[in-house]
Amino acid sequence: MPNENPKPASEKNAPPVQVQSLRKSFGEQTVLNGINLEVAQGETLSVLGRSGTGKSVLLKLIIGLHRPDSGSIRVH
Repeated sequence: MPNENPKPASEKNAPPVQVQSLRKSFGEQTVLNGINLEVAQGETLSVLGRSGTGKSVLLKLIIGLHRPDSGSIRVH
């Protein structure tokens, strides 16, 4: 059975997770400022940092619980 919704050629080799120029602030507090990230197919990624550095905010943005102030997130 042929694939009824084939992916465009530009998406076939794209990383499953792409984050570009991501910015997020809460009031006057800038939490993420220009984050770029790609996670390749089969790759495992750990996010490390001190308390309050934006780790949870980044993950919440990627899964759609928050909206970025600017930048883009693509999950294929």
